Amino acid sequence: MEVLKNTQYMKINHISSYERFKVVDGVYKEKEFKVSYSKEYGSYIYDIQFGSDNEIAELMQVLYIIRILSLEVVNEWADMILLKNELKLQKSKNFKTAVSPIIP
Repeated sequence: MEVLKNTQYMKINHISSYERFKVVDGVYKEKEFKVSYSKEYGSYIYDIQFGSDNEIAELMQVLYIIRILSLEVVNEWADMILLKNELKLQKSKNFKTAVSPIIP
């Protein structure tokens, strides 16, 4: 329900659909955003200028609710962020494991 309320904070300035990619820009909660994406070789490539992963997730939800983005685009982005965060966590654990014998 919160996502529906958040649609009132959305203002779309421009939507473009080119042969290989799509671009949406506007203002969400008084903060400018630009989302561009394309699907190449079966997977999406994103360029999102807005804020943190959590802020972008909220933005993506609203863009989906108002039918600017498809569910496939939003889900692929979410999967990519989950994978990125999981890799960061693994890297951090590997570093701690490698360094722990050295640091008492």
